This record gives sequence, structure tokens and C-alpha cells, in this order.
Amino acid sequence: MNKIMRPVFFLLFFFFSVPAISACLNEGDNVTLAGVLRKETVYGPPGWGEDPQNDEKMNYWFLYPDKLLGCFNSVDDDTRHYSKKMQIIMVDNQYNEYRKFLGKDVELSGKVMFADSPYHSTPVLIFHVSNVKAVKGD
Repeated sequence: MNKIMRPVFFLLFFFFSVPAISACLNEGDNVTLAGVLRKETVYGPPGWGEDPQNDEKMNYWFLYPDKLLGCFNSVDDDTRHYSKKMQIIMVDNQYNEYRKFLGKDVELSGKVMFADSPYHSTPVLIFHVSNVKAVKGD
């Protein structure tokens, strides 16, 4: 009996472990998030905040999500433990179109992106943003 139970246990363990592992997000995965949309100034070159008097000041948009995303399939430990804000990258006229939502609770859809440039202010970003809408009650 014990010889049968051991393989069954390992088989069940495997099947219940795989969904937990695959629940982590990959770069390019689609997400829909709710949170507060904010515009903030960050420091850029040449010192990236080391010399605030001479560093370029850049305005970026961020989403402060209501719920943090579980995990990411990334080798970068900063990405797995990202902060409570995510830089938002929009294109064309989206900044003008969605400006009315700054400072408000919103829901938006987009794709996960991992930082790969000093111009990326957070370890995890959202790009290809769409379907931005105010959350009811706001």
C-alpha cells in the first residue's frame, strides 16, 4: 500500500505545483489593473538623481495598483519584488486622451514589460495601454 501512495502523492504534488508556477507573469503578458494614475517628476541624466541640481527632470506616468501582481518570471530580483508603482508607457495621443484620469482611480489594460533602460523608472512597466476608464464612484 505504501508503494502505491508515494507515487500518487508525488503525482498530485506535481499537478498542484505547476499551476502555481505558471501563474507568474512573463514579459508581454496582458494584464488589467485597477489603481490610481499619477504623473510624477523623476531625475534623469547625467546623474539619475545623484546631482538633482544638474540632472534632467522628466515627467512620467505611474499606476499605483490596488492589488500587487503576484510574481514575474524574471531573473532580475528587483522585478520579482517590484515597488507599489508601475511606470506607464503610452504612445501617440494617449497622454492627452487620458490626462483627465490623472489622480483618479482607474482601470486599464496593457502588457507587462521589464525595465531594460535607465529611462525605465520602475522594474515592471505597463505598455500598449488601452481601455483606460474611471472606476465607479470616482
